[in-house]
Amino acid sequence: MTFNKNLVISLTLGIFIGVIGVVQADGTAGTTTDPLVTVSYMELKLKALDDKYLAEVNALKSQIEQLSQGGNSSKGSQLFEIINVPKDSAVYFADSAEFIVRVGKATVIDPNAVGIPDLTAGSKVLNGKGVPIDHHMLVPSNDGRGIVTADDCWMMIKGNYTIISNK
Repeated sequence: MTFNKNLVISLTLGIFIGVIGVVQADGTAGTTTDPLVTVSYMELKLKALDDKYLAEVNALKSQIEQLSQGGNSSKGSQLFEIINVPKDSAVYFADSAEFIVRVGKATVIDPNAVGIPDLTAGSKVLNGKGVPIDHHMLVPSNDGRGIVTADDCWMMIKGNYTIISNK
């Protein structure tokens, strides 16, 4: 009985490849040894992401609620509104808001260091500087600009604004 040399090599190689395939298929789905992704694996990962982002959203909602408890908002109008702003309060203006401080002392809040245009003087009032009495001021964009009062202030405001009382 004479065996063909090529037949023996082919059978040995076939058995070897078959054994490797069986060993590789032994891993469980969704592990590092078997990269097959199952629905349950994806649901688990998506649930973890949902929980993470839900916690962040709830934290932001809490911060917004804390800020809104200390202040009140006005929709503003096309006419000047006369309001009294208590001492140590902050007034933040929306875009295109106009205001005039009639009585009291206030300083500019400007996180971007661009100033608030003073239309009466034709200049800008920079962060930390006093707002001149009876000067027409304009806030061009909703970027956190406003004023903080050092005294009780009477103001005229046209447009949207938010008052946050520090009392």
